[in-house]
Amino acid sequence: MARGTTISLYLVNSDPSGIVCAYLSNWTGQAIKIPRNLLEVQK
Repeated sequence: MARGTTISLYLVNSDPSGIVCAYLSNWTGQAIKIPRNLLEVQK
């Protein structure tokens, strides 16, 4: 049987539709979600 995992989500700007960082317990990496409209386009 699989064990559960704790996922911690941090809302960088206190907005769930903005930048979100995710951390999993017992994992050294992190995931970052950035909406396209917050990215700058370089030409």
